[in-house]
Amino acid sequence: DLNLLLEKWAKQKLDVEQNLSLIKLKITKRKEFKEKILQYVKKIRAQINEIASPIEMKIDFGEILEAKKLLSKIISHFEHQFKKFDQDLKITMDKISNELPRFDLVVADLLNKWIHEKTRLKTNLSDLNARLQEKINDSLNKQYKKELEALIHNSNIIINNFLNKYEMEVDLLIQKGEILDSQTNLRNFHKKFTKIVKNCQYQINRFITHKSSSLKIFKDTINALLGRWELSKQEHQKTFQENYLQLENQLIIKYLQIHQTVFETSILSLANLSKKLHIRKNELRQRFISLITAEKLSGKIDPNTDEYIFPRGRIEDARLERPPSSIVTSESPSMPIEHRLYDRVSDTFRRWYPIIGTISAVASISLFTYSWTGNLSVAILIPSIVFPTLFIYILYKHFLQEKK
Repeated sequence: DLNLLLEKWAKQKLDVEQNLSLIKLKITKRKEFKEKILQYVKKIRAQINEIASPIEMKIDFGEILEAKKLLSKIISHFEHQFKKFDQDLKITMDKISNELPRFDLVVADLLNKWIHEKTRLKTNLSDLNARLQEKINDSLNKQYKKELEALIHNSNIIINNFLNKYEMEVDLLIQKGEILDSQTNLRNFHKKFTKIVKNCQYQINRFITHKSSSLKIFKDTINALLGRWELSKQEHQKTFQENYLQLENQLIIKYLQIHQTVFETSILSLANLSKKLHIRKNELRQRFISLITAEKLSGKIDPNTDEYIFPRGRIEDARLERPPSSIVTSESPSMPIEHRLYDRVSDTFRRWYPIIGTISAVASISLFTYSWTGNLSVAILIPSIVFPTLFIYILYKHFLQEKK
């Protein structure tokens, strides 16, 4: 019996020793497993603390896109690292479990702790990413705003240069007396101005769309810049209208000078001038009134006939200044021959039409009286009374106009 007890005790002792050895091995493996987790957490935490410095340095030096690429690369690297360590822990645990059954129960708390630490690390990384991303976006937004401001500034320069250059070109044509070319360029002024403004607006819109695709907040931060651009466009429109009006006034004055010099005329129909200059008659009348009021024209407007009456002194000056060869030998492109003939015939007809009409009417009345009464004396008496009266009336009217 004693031998049996000793044999059983030896067997139980061996089992206890084996169990103690197994427990000791599990404790050792647990410590190794725990140390593995702690070392990795420490490593990741240190790397997270180090990534901010190089990125912020690039931001400070204005290397915004490089900083953005580096941050994206680092975040991807950490995500890969987390996945890789999860796989390493699983492989280690499976390997130990093959040697030590139910090892997963021994390290269950360590695995939970790792999950908790991993969540904290990801949170810290996410906060750091958000802070650096915000700093990158702020710097990028400032850079884009400067580029947009420069683009708007260049657009203003382009429009101003166009307005000044085009005004000088048309003004030079007017001063040379090239009326038809001046009219053509003046009519194209608005079309070209609108085209240039639209092209500048297209470039600005294209820039905003392109930059907003990479920076969502950009469009919301440029309202002040766009407001100033709209004010600039309004100023350009105002300048264009002023230049256009001034050039058109110069064209009117130059046309009157050429017309007066070529035709030695005393009056000019606003209706004819309206057709030639392509300006509405009512607007042209108001323009003449403004020019006369501003003392840029010395004549006057007859409200009854809608005609511009040249000042007499200027007519005499025009006769003296009129080059003799301008009508006989040359056909100036500023005043085509068909325009000159038309104006001369119109002017002559306008002067003599009332007198011819009156003579015809009196002659008709005399003939009718003679045919009805058969008395030649009565028929002659009518024109003898009418013509002197008409002559006195014309002299009186001319005297009143001269007095005015």
